[in-house]
Amino acid sequence: MIRRLLAPCLLGLAVATAAMTDARAARVAETDEFLTGEIAVERRIRLPQGGASARMHVDLAITNTGAEDLILRAPAECAVHNWIIALPNNDPVLYGVEPDCKGETVETVIEAGGTLKGGNSIMLRSNDLTVGQRYYLIYEFWGVRMRTPFQIFEDD
Repeated sequence: MIRRLLAPCLLGLAVATAAMTDARAARVAETDEFLTGEIAVERRIRLPQGGASARMHVDLAITNTGAEDLILRAPAECAVHNWIIALPNNDPVLYGVEPDCKGETVETVIEAGGTLKGGNSIMLRSNDLTVGQRYYLIYEFWGVRMRTPFQIFEDD
């Protein structure tokens, strides 16, 4: 009788221990101490005049430089990609942040030494940007902030 009662308890303990071991295999990245970000865009963007738009393609990569797997979390799917286009003095010109971003928390795991890649395409309108002006794209991908310059040219 004791064996019948003890067997389900031992099985439950083994399952709970295995779940705790899996949960501890990766820790949540609370800072970007072991994360490095890379961003690539065209440095010279050609915009048609008269209010037309052009796309700026953005390639992103985050590398886990630490010795442990890391869990990256975002408060919602729409919060994984946030960007701002700013002047050289950091005055913002355009925002790519959804003001009503809500949803369930999302997460992903980057293995130790591994890289997570992503991309985006940002629509730029000639009414919002000045030809000849230098700008910076400040991009947050899974909370890792990256910054890169680009310049606007008139499409011939």
